[in-house]
Amino acid sequence: MKYSLALIGAGQLGSRHLQGLALLHQELEIYIVDPDHNSIATAIERFKEVSGYDNKKLIACQNIGELPSILNFVILATNSDVRYQMFVDLIQHYSIDYFILEKVLFQELDQYDSALQLVREKNIKAWVNCPRRVWPLYKQIKAEIMASKICHVSALGSNWGLGSNAIHIIDLAAFLLNGTEYTVGNISFRAEPFPSKRKGYYDFFASVDIKFLSGTTLEMHSFPATDLPFIVNIYCENSIYSIREWEGKIVVMKKNEIDVNSEFPVVFQSNLTNEYIEEIISSGNCSLTPITDSIKLHQTYLISLMQSINDQFSLDWRLCKIT
Repeated sequence: MKYSLALIGAGQLGSRHLQGLALLHQELEIYIVDPDHNSIATAIERFKEVSGYDNKKLIACQNIGELPSILNFVILATNSDVRYQMFVDLIQHYSIDYFILEKVLFQELDQYDSALQLVREKNIKAWVNCPRRVWPLYKQIKAEIMASKICHVSALGSNWGLGSNAIHIIDLAAFLLNGTEYTVGNISFRAEPFPSKRKGYYDFFASVDIKFLSGTTLEMHSFPATDLPFIVNIYCENSIYSIREWEGKIVVMKKNEIDVNSEFPVVFQSNLTNEYIEEIISSGNCSLTPITDSIKLHQTYLISLMQSINDQFSLDWRLCKIT
């Protein structure tokens, strides 16, 4: 069977999704949508670096008006400023079986409630790409600590993109805890928000304190540029896991036993997207975060973040300028 898929947004992340799609065994017709011809050209170049793409057909489009009316899959990898309206337009004017959306989902806070209502009304099957919950490492850790209470989770490092990546860590904690209910305590900024790598968006150095309904606490800390590596720590009743994701190293402490600097394979998006699609084809489901859960996780954090930014810096941000 031949499947059809639209990849909307052919930037850095979009091109990695495209590389992952090249690994699919199934015959696939891929519509690449981006107004920038150079982005599409670069994405196609990267796609052709992957062996096994011969049974895929690529069609370049400048806008969604060039898409067929019926599609099996859509991967929505645009920036956050246009993602909500694109999502709505696709739902209203096309017949699409499954969506995968990038985060941060949307910029305007009221768009989350509107999207949630639309998803429920139309019975949309959609997931948000917070991929740590499908990493073999974190799936193994979750299996090991099922019978143990998670007391605390922390993520810290220098200049690790807290603005964009905090939702990844919140989602990881939600995955480990099987819960989406939490409250945000203190958000403490070390400096004013500063322009990120993407034009029109911001990042910040800050500390964020969160408490889940289970009682588990989460802390995230981002510091100005130093040599501090990015580390995720998971503290359980009988074990501690300290993970250096970028280096592929983990230290595990269990009672009197310490496993120092074990290595694990670092998982890249170009090796994940094919797994998402294959899982959906085989089961109609996906191990990523359901959009209804992700909306809850986004809302709780972003409402507190926006209020803290406006209060601490006397600003009037009405858009969440992160992507």
